[in-house]
Amino acid sequence: TTTTIPITLKTPVADLSAFVKSQGNALTTIKCKSNSSVSTGSGTSIQMSYTGSAAGDKGIRSTLVTNHHVVANCLRGDWLSRQVQVLTGSTECVGYVWSFNSVKDLASVFTTCDIPKVSSFNGGQVPKPVIGDVGIIIGSAAGVAGTSTQGAIANITDNEIFTTAQAAPGSSGGALFNRSGQLLGIVQAGTGSLTIVIPITKFTGAIYNESNVIAWQNITTPITTTTILRT
Repeated sequence: TTTTIPITLKTPVADLSAFVKSQGNALTTIKCKSNSSVSTGSGTSIQMSYTGSAAGDKGIRSTLVTNHHVVANCLRGDWLSRQVQVLTGSTECVGYVWSFNSVKDLASVFTTCDIPKVSSFNGGQVPKPVIGDVGIIIGSAAGVAGTSTQGAIANITDNEIFTTAQAAPGSSGGALFNRSGQLLGIVQAGTGSLTIVIPITKFTGAIYNESNVIAWQNITTPITTTTILRT
């Protein structure tokens, strides 16, 4: 007999290694050095247009979104003075904190590294996560790039997503994906058995300008199907 099984956003990813291989190149490690202290977190490469000639003059190639608390100790002077260290694979390059919002705990970092971007998203393109959907976190837990965990969406509010996918120090700024590889938000903190994620809808007014409104799309249909042959 032949059985067709729908694969929905609640279906666990069987090959997490392959998922990380396809999505993990968009993740970096960010280090903010201040006096004798070093703050380590993650950065997620996103699509963003550069304004002014200064960005081009400095060889800016990519933009990262991260948490304000990851780069807070490097926020001094103009953007060219707000330097952080960006690590991607075996490559190290300079990053400049461009925008930041302490209330939303978000910041953007221009970097000279050429980093693949996560799949583009804007108004209504990403399915709104619901309780029970698969959530996959990729970040630099304990400073180790590409560390990943898989769990489920536990709850979602206007300001936060809660997931059972685990995070650790260094994961802040890492990405939360749905099982289709779409960016849902970035890791903010861990609390007991849950991880708190800032949803992409909060990027407006912090990472993007107010005219770039990011909204969720409600979706209930299967995203694909797989056929299993039984004898």
